[in-house]
Amino acid sequence: SPTCLPLFASLGWGVIQPQLDQNTLLKVQGLFVLYILLEFTRQTSHALPLTFIIFCLLPLALVHGAIFYWISTALSDLMQTLKNRNQLESLGLFERLWTL
Repeated sequence: SPTCLPLFASLGWGVIQPQLDQNTLLKVQGLFVLYILLEFTRQTSHALPLTFIIFCLLPLALVHGAIFYWISTALSDLMQTLKNRNQLESLGLFERLWTL
């Protein structure tokens, strides 16, 4: 998924911590397994009834929203941590990422 790398970066993986804690890693893995299953169902549901497709699209939209929210809050927290540690060069990079 194209949102996986920004999520890992915004969580600070490889930036302020060499690895993510096990709990966070399990949450990311669970979210992306759910995302892949829902996306697969959406792409292969052309011959299925409209109500089934809607029931697949609604959770997929919620997962997209959850990923966006998680990236936004994690990136904001990471930028605050970089500012507190006076890591201005890294902060500048993530501020540019924030504008995307």
